[in-house]
This record gives sequence, C-alpha cells and structure tokens, in this order.
Amino acid sequence: MNTFRINKMLTATMCVVVLMLGCTDTDPKESASQSNNTKPEQTNIKIDQLAWAHNIIKQINTELENNPSAAGGKTYYVCDTGNDENTGLSESSPFRSYEKAMSMFTTISGGDSVLFCRGGQFPVTTAKKISNQNCSVSSVCTLGDYGNEQADKPLIIAHTQSSLLSFYGPGNKPITGGYVIKNISLTSTTNKGAGVFIYDRVSNLLLDNLHIQGFDIGLQIAAKVVDKVTLKNSVIMNNASQGTLGACSNCLFENNYFENNGSGLRDHNIYLGSIGGIVENMVVKGNTLYKSSMKDGKCDGVSLVAHGKFEGLEIENNLVKEDAGKVNQTCYGISVDPGYAYEEYFKDVVIRGNTLLNVGGNAIGCASCDGALIENNTIIDEGSVLVHGISVPVRTEDSVKSKNITIRNNKILLTKNWNPTSGVRVGGFHPMSAENNDIYLADYPLSECVRGSDKNIDVKDASNTCKKTVSASTVQGLVQALLNDSYKETPVQETPVQETPVQETPVQETLGSQASTENELLTSSIQRNPLQESVSDNRFVSTTYKAGSLFSISKKASTNSAPVKSVAPNKTCQVYARGRCMM
Repeated sequence: MNTFRINKMLTATMCVVVLMLGCTDTDPKESASQSNNTKPEQTNIKIDQLAWAHNIIKQINTELENNPSAAGGKTYYVCDTGNDENTGLSESSPFRSYEKAMSMFTTISGGDSVLFCRGGQFPVTTAKKISNQNCSVSSVCTLGDYGNEQADKPLIIAHTQSSLLSFYGPGNKPITGGYVIKNISLTSTTNKGAGVFIYDRVSNLLLDNLHIQGFDIGLQIAAKVVDKVTLKNSVIMNNASQGTLGACSNCLFENNYFENNGSGLRDHNIYLGSIGGIVENMVVKGNTLYKSSMKDGKCDGVSLVAHGKFEGLEIENNLVKEDAGKVNQTCYGISVDPGYAYEEYFKDVVIRGNTLLNVGGNAIGCASCDGALIENNTIIDEGSVLVHGISVPVRTEDSVKSKNITIRNNKILLTKNWNPTSGVRVGGFHPMSAENNDIYLADYPLSECVRGSDKNIDVKDASNTCKKTVSASTVQGLVQALLNDSYKETPVQETPVQETPVQETPVQETLGSQASTENELLTSSIQRNPLQESVSDNRFVSTTYKAGSLFSISKKASTNSAPVKSVAPNKTCQVYARGRCMM
C-alpha cells in the first residue's frame, strides 16, 4: 500500500473520531452542546497530536502536487494569439479565451491539464464556476501555464464584479476535488468579487504561485464543507477588504506574501473565520504580512485574525510587519479571539516563532483559548505605539475562559513610555504560565514586564528577564541584537543564478555567502501591466536566510551585463517567505 493511501486511511480514522466532521458527503452537524452555545469540555493542549496531524496534511498536499497525470492525460493549450475554434491540443493550435478554457476545465478527464501561455493576457467578461467530478487526488486536474519561462505568468483580467475562479460541489453529488491551480496571475479592474472563491463541498485544492490583486477579497472560503485547501508561494495584495477570508479543516497557508489588503478597522491581510462548524488543524506558516488595512497612511486593522470555533490552530514562523509609527492602536499583529454574535472558542492553539515588527496596540493576543502555547516569538516596536506585547485574554471572552496557557521564550522590545505598557499581560479566571521571556521596556513608572490581574495577580516568574533600559540612544542596538539572536542561521553557500528577464549580476551578502536569484520573482507576472499598481522588481531579491532576518546588500559591477537594479548598495534587506528579501 503506497504512502498516500496510508495517509488517507489515517486521515479517515481521524475524521471518524470527530464524528466524521468534514469527511462526509453531507453537511456536518454541530453537537447539541455546540448548537445550544454551551461550554465544550476543556482539555489540555495536545502538541504531539497537532504535529502528527499537520505532518499528515503536508504529506497529502505533497502527494497532490506531485502526483503524475493519469496515463494518456491530455493537455489543452490556451493563448491570446489562438482561436476558440482550434482543437487546443497543441501549442500551435491553442484556444484563445478564458471562457473556452474554463468550459474545458469543467469537463476534462482526470489527469488532464488546461494551460495558459506565459506572456498572454486573458480578459474576462463572464466568470465561470468550476466543478468537475472527473478530477480526484489520484487523477489530478491542472490549470497552469506553458511556454517561455522568462515571460510573465499568464494574466487573467476580470472586468466583472463576479469572482474569477469559483469552486463548488453540487449538493447531490460527491465532494469535488483534486485540483492544482498554479503559476497564474489573477487581477480585477473593479475591486469586486474574489480572486479565488471556494463555495462549498470542495476538497484537495492546491493553489500555488498565484498573484491575486485588485479584488474585494483575494481568497474566500465561504462554507463549512471545505477541507484540504493549500495556498502557498503566492502574492495577495491591493484587495479592497480582505486578503483571505474564511478557514477550513486540514488547510494550509504557507510561504505567501500579503500586502495592502483592506482599508479599515474590520479588514485584514488574513481573516480566519469558521463558517457554522468547527475548523480543525488549520496551519498558517511562513507568510509575510505587511500594510494591513491601510487608512490615511496607517495600518488600522489586525493583520492576522481568527474568529469562530477552532481546534488545533497553528500560527508559526510568520513575519508581521508595519513601518515604524505608521499604525493605529487597532493595528494588532496576531489576534485569536471572539468576534461574532454566537459562542466561540479556540482549543489547542500554537503561536510560535513569529516576528512582529512595529504593529500597534497589542502584538499577540488570545481570548477564549482553551490550551495555548505562545513561544519563541520576537516582538519589536520602534515607533512607540505598541502598548502590550502579549495579552491573554486580549478582549472580552465568551463562556470558554482562557486556561492552560503557556507564554515562554519570547523576546519583546517596547519603546512606548507614556502608557502602562507591559511585555506580557495576563488575567482571567485561570492561572497561566509566563516564563523565560526576555522583555525590554522604557524606564517608565507605569510599565511592567509581566502584568497580572485576577487569578494571575502573582504570575511573575523569576525566569523572565526584565530590563527597563530602552531609550532613543539604545533602541537600534537592541533591535539589531534581538533580530540577530532570533535568526542566527548560517546561510548556505549557493551558486548565483541570473534573474530573468532582465540580465543582472548576482547579489552578494556581506557575510560572504552568495544569494541566488530565482528565474521568476513573486511579482514579475504583472509588474508591467498598466491595469494594476506595479510591484517593482527592485523590492525583491533572494537569500537563504529565514523569514524575518536582516542582512546587508552590496552591488557588484560587471563587464558583460547591466548593473544590478534589484538592490541599492549597502542597504539592509528584510527577508520574508521562501527566503526572498524585501527592501
């Protein structure tokens, strides 16, 4: 029995244990206690089980991505130089339109592909819904690209208010799934609809290396019978309200870049919201979030928020960043808390290894959390706006009161000196643990490194390091020291690779290791399109450093190519998802 089948059996076993929630062909029902908004049984966090479940999810996604097409699978080609009357079966006889491509994609056999030509642009006047019962995990249907790898990704441009790629499964048929969507740019001229809309009864969907821009919502998951969706290696930016909206069981957001999504208090770069049921084993990992919900030049909304009912939520190794001082107090970094009119809770939450730079109000927060581990995060504020580093509870709780909370091994630097600031703030009805945290504050009488109230009035632990030494003259040295300490990873020596399509010399790190530049930067697919705000290549280079680390860039002269335009000499570069570096 192959690995994938074993994983499917394990996943099926897990689903049986939770009464087949999310694994049946009918809508999962809430238990009587949940429908009556009564308090669920509270248990200790199960970190080992979480890691085991997440490893299975990742393996299933890998199998989905790498599974070969079925024997004899056909490839249909689409290019803006083609004709919809063509056969579409060769690059020399492609279809022409988005509408024809989507019509084919909804009827192809499992293992078939529909590919758009790189460098092509495909206007959309009538959006198409996607549902194909022929596709499956073992016989994947692919929507992707072909052609010159130096050319831009295919660009699909919506002139409609509808969502561009809408996935759904009919209620009278099995759940649809087994889709791979990769290497495509989705843009809108209307700021309406969603770039990708996952309505209901969809499973095993991989979204890889997409660029989603100009919609109301970048990615929307709108129903509870959706699971095993992976969004990775993608750029989601300049969408009117939300970067992503919704959540799903056994789903993964990994190594994506979010910027400038939303424009007010209720908008977010990532908005995880459960719809009706319980979301299990959701992972948000290795992403970069920047300029969340900008209003009058300042971040106004939480960058990464979760509302609803979650069991097994992991938020790990993300970089949440804003420009120093360009935030309002409502610009929290990561907040897992109740936000709806009905009862909410969050069981077995892990917030680990994230870096939060210059957010406002509160960097990391949790409320109605039954079992939470908040560890190894780095929180830095250079703009004297951030009041609290970590807060539990961060807001008024529902009937589930936060318990089994461990806050440890975090590094927190706050510069605000006119409010009762605190590195860690805990309260509520149950004792919590705050240990081995390194906290740096301004020397101000009302500031406290660890502030306790209610059942946590005596939470202070001798293992925490508390230093009130932050001043204008020391802050930059402390910032650099904390970042260096958090990212002490030696880069791997690599062979430089020239960036395309512009010929450039390799970028070299001052620490002596060389950084390779990938053939296609995250934003190359639309940077020359006049319909969108461009994303210039000069903001992105590559490095082997982890997300969140900093290194200096130098420019090298060359006798056979133009000077490097990607970076300016002697500049500090901020590394984000997949080792890419943003100036």
